[in-house]
Amino acid sequence: IDHGSKMPTCIGVKVNGIDVFSKCIVSGTGAIQTYRMLENVIPLQASAAIKSIEARTEESVSFMFLFIGLDVTNQPAGERDSRSHNTWIYPCTNYSKLENEIENSGPFEVSVPMFVASGSSKDSSWNKRHGENKKTVVVIGQCP
Repeated sequence: IDHGSKMPTCIGVKVNGIDVFSKCIVSGTGAIQTYRMLENVIPLQASAAIKSIEARTEESVSFMFLFIGLDVTNQPAGERDSRSHNTWIYPCTNYSKLENEIENSGPFEVSVPMFVASGSSKDSSWNKRHGENKKTVVVIGQCP
C-alpha cells in the first residue's frame, strides 16, 4: 500500500515474501472481503465502503471450481472410473421439484446439483505422460 497520496493506494502484492508491483490489482476475494482486509490500513474509508456495498446488495450464491489432482495407486482397479464423461450429480431424482425448490428458496437452503468432470480421462496422451495412477478432476459446486 502506498501511503504517499491523499488516499492509500494498492500498488502490488507480496507473494512468498517477494513484492510484486502492478498498476492494476484485482482481488478475487470480493469487494467486502477486500475492504475488511484494509480496515486496519484505511479504517474510515473501508468501513464506509463496506456499509455502502451491504446497503445495495442482497444475499446471493456463487459457485467455485475445485481442481483436484489424484493419485489412485491404492484404489482397486475395479473401483476406478476411467470413462471420459461429464457428470451432473443431483441430490434427488425429482428434477422438476428440485428446480422449484431452488427457485423459491434462499441461498443455501436447498442442496443443488454439482458438476464433475475428469480432464485426464479426456486426454488421450495423459497416461503416457503421467502414468495411469495420476488423475485430474474438476468439481463445480455451490459455495458460501
